Amino acid sequence: MQWYKKYSLNRFLYFYILFYCVFGVFLYNALDWSLIDEFSVFFIFILACLFRIRKLCRNREFIFFVLLYIFYLTYSLIRKVNPSLLGVILDSLQQIKPYLFFYSIYAINPQFTQSNKKYICKISLILSIAAFLLIVISGNLFFCFGHPTHYYNLLINYALLYFYFSDFTFKNRKITLLIILLGLISLKGKLYGEIVSFFCFLFCVKRKIKINLRTVIYAIILILLTCYLIWDRINLYIISGVDEENGIARALLYLRIPQILSDYFPFGPGFGTYANYFSGEYYSPLYEEYGLHKVWGMQEGEGLHNFIADAYYPQLVQYGFVGFLCFILFWKRRYYNVVFILRRTGSIKSYVFFCSLLVYILIECSTAPTIQTNLGLIPMFLLAVQENQKVI
Repeated sequence: MQWYKKYSLNRFLYFYILFYCVFGVFLYNALDWSLIDEFSVFFIFILACLFRIRKLCRNREFIFFVLLYIFYLTYSLIRKVNPSLLGVILDSLQQIKPYLFFYSIYAINPQFTQSNKKYICKISLILSIAAFLLIVISGNLFFCFGHPTHYYNLLINYALLYFYFSDFTFKNRKITLLIILLGLISLKGKLYGEIVSFFCFLFCVKRKIKINLRTVIYAIILILLTCYLIWDRINLYIISGVDEENGIARALLYLRIPQILSDYFPFGPGFGTYANYFSGEYYSPLYEEYGLHKVWGMQEGEGLHNFIADAYYPQLVQYGFVGFLCFILFWKRRYYNVVFILRRTGSIKSYVFFCSLLVYILIECSTAPTIQTNLGLIPMFLLAVQENQKVI
């Protein structure tokens, strides 16, 4: 009976990832299924509780995560920086979504057959080409996928799937990069930096990266090259965008980070207070307190706060220094685990995949809360599936 239950779970997760590739990513905007990622996280968590509750409860990191969530929810409700109970609760659920999904998939530990992997690769490649053709034929970057950013993130999701489930050959690495290159027609600056990082990890990393003079020099060259490619965006959001009178919403959100961290040391103002969707819907008093309530795209009212949730890192201010520390520790733990996998298996593929995924998320979250959206679930899914290699 135990083997049948495991077989059924594996089959379900296989069909789930195919379903999500089509309806949760490709047709997400066309069908306007805005809650498909929330339902996915909830359903996967229920599955983990039903079939893998012991593994969940034995995971000390997950237990710490749950306790941290309870603490911050209680702290937010008591402190009432945002007096809206609904705003605080809804934001708390949005904030934990990617991490709850990660721990649930890690507990379930889905296994895929070679046939499953090949089919996932085929679907990823077909959907990537279809997305590209839809944009080219329509001549409209906003067609079907809602925004050019969604289009190229969709391609990176498929590229990550293709790379993870294919063999680590030169041909498959080329195909992975080519899928990402299809996004160049989006004309988005961030993508240039992501392409440079993917290229370096896919074709230049042969062993674990060591911090030495040569590595530092290479990193500086890559950073300078990326800055050159996206200089217009850097100038807009970092240099001219921080002007107090005519500043850009995203830049000003970053500018207020040190002050809020200091004023609400060490735990921050709490859920629903800063730089996220629900802090705009249930308007947070922090925006007026820090002089952001008159900035275009951050004003109170229907359709006037569209640029409040325009980056992920400013949201971490809600949890103060402790929140930033927890975010760093989460990814540090993932890195240590992938290094353990590298030492145990001797295969560089897991290390290359993790580094590619990590840099992609770090770059992407600088100007969008991607990790919290429908486009953040596939990277977290793959991260959890890979991490189970350390216990196989």
